[in-house]
Amino acid sequence: MIVRYRWRVRLGTALAIAIIGATVGVSWYSFVRAPGPRRVCDHVASLRRHFPQDSSRLEAALRPLSDRGEVPQTADQLCMWYFGAEQKELSFVGYGQRSRCVTSAETPAELLACL
Repeated sequence: MIVRYRWRVRLGTALAIAIIGATVGVSWYSFVRAPGPRRVCDHVASLRRHFPQDSSRLEAALRPLSDRGEVPQTADQLCMWYFGAEQKELSFVGYGQRSRCVTSAETPAELLACL
């Protein structure tokens, strides 16, 4: 009788650990993990292609407000430079919130609100 009980406890413990681990993994992947600068810039580039009239506003928003070094000239290089610098300067959570906001934006107005 005691042997069966111990077996059930071990099985229950293993199942609980598996469920908790899966929950933590899904939560991490969905809410904490931030997209990298390349993915963010690919999304910004697709918005520039779909909304060409707002392209100059998007580039102006990515221009630095402070002096963080030499600024690249092309829009793609500017985007990579901007989000690379943001990733280094902001905290892990701050960069994650900003990059998820940018990648979820469907219009330039939503994107500008994120920046």
